[in-house]
Amino acid sequence: CITTTIGQLLDSIEEDKDVNLLMQKVEYIDHRADYYSLDVDSKLAPFVHKHKAYKFENEIRLIAYNQSNDPLSNRVDAGSLIRLTSNDFINSVKVSPEAPEWFFNLVKDVFNDRYEQTGVVARSDLDDLVTTLSS
Repeated sequence: CITTTIGQLLDSIEEDKDVNLLMQKVEYIDHRADYYSLDVDSKLAPFVHKHKAYKFENEIRLIAYNQSNDPLSNRVDAGSLIRLTSNDFINSVKVSPEAPEWFFNLVKDVFNDRYEQTGVVARSDLDDLVTTLSS
């Protein structure tokens, strides 16, 4: 995952009149006991809800889709392109603690060398958190 601020992210996105852009704070629920919030379009609800175990992520989701398409229909394209004015909005990158070392090094090299970013690339502490919660 990347860490940034909403302001940094919004400032880096080029406006495109053909693309709908929905930014939604993820709601963390117990899927066995809770229902999706009705604050979002019901078609998009699965994309903005996660299990409450991930609440520490404090995540937002950015969903982009062409205005002429239903975002849940069978798509002929590979996705919607979001043009950025820069990639300076990324403060840090978190890599899965289970990712192999080669993948971690690849992410670090691409972020720091290819894109000349100065943010920190580190492994997520998710495993530590799960161990703490399980104890």
